[in-house]
Amino acid sequence: MNSASEDSSVVIRKLRPEDAVLLEKWLSDQEVLQYYEGRDRPHDAELVQRHFYENKDEVYAYIIQYEKVDIGYIQYYEIKSEEAEEVGLSIHPVELVYGMDQFIGEVSFWNRGIGTKLLQFMIRLSD
Repeated sequence: MNSASEDSSVVIRKLRPEDAVLLEKWLSDQEVLQYYEGRDRPHDAELVQRHFYENKDEVYAYIIQYEKVDIGYIQYYEIKSEEAEEVGLSIHPVELVYGMDQFIGEVSFWNRGIGTKLLQFMIRLSD
């Protein structure tokens, strides 16, 4: 099921097995890698499977679409208090804190304000 933002230009849909091809393409692009994972870590099919599909029960993973074109990836996950402490955060026992990672893998869609729209949408989604 797609979840649309107010202007409907940005939507997210659940990550599917066939999206591995997109992730491999995006995470082999040197421009994308300089901001996500590092240039010396291109993803082949095996690394994509391991990184995005295995042991991801508590990760909510989505493909970002802009005007019906698959352009990127976003995931969010609950940060447990033990994990928070490892990075110097303190979480009250009754608080739910989430981490989020995202990237636009289609470089031609950079610098168009899409990331801002995506984050605003994700914030509204959490309300």
